Amino acid sequence: LALAFLFAALIVFAVGCGGGSGTTSDQKPLNQKPLKKSEFVAQADQICSQANEERAKSSKSAVEEATADAGEADEAAAGTEAMLSPVVQMTEELAGLGPPKGDEKEAEAIVAAFEAGSKQLEEEPAGLRSADAYKKVNELAEAYGLTSCTI
Repeated sequence: LALAFLFAALIVFAVGCGGGSGTTSDQKPLNQKPLKKSEFVAQADQICSQANEERAKSSKSAVEEATADAGEADEAAAGTEAMLSPVVQMTEELAGLGPPKGDEKEAEAIVAAFEAGSKQLEEEPAGLRSADAYKKVNELAEAYGLTSCTI
């Protein structure tokens, strides 16, 4: 998976692990038992909901600051950059959940799709809409039953 991107994004966007799970999307969570699907969905939705709130606040502030200081391209880039930090944090937290037995591949695919979308936005912040970058993860999350993990 995109492990190198995850670490680079964490450094670039100064996202601390906050005492997180100590995992990457390539590893099983340390000391984390598999959750029931309903527990996994509830915890993932809670993580995503919190990240969506933070993303909305950060994006709004960044766009307002960029609008006052610069042009439309800078505004889009600032909004994208502010949006990525909560998404990267959320992705790491999702990777730390114990996926239900038999659903490991689905959970890993969701995390990998978040990583790919974030990488795509990082590479082209002003020229890509977040809905386009996260289209695949939105489809995977909805199919799995996650209601708050779409962007």
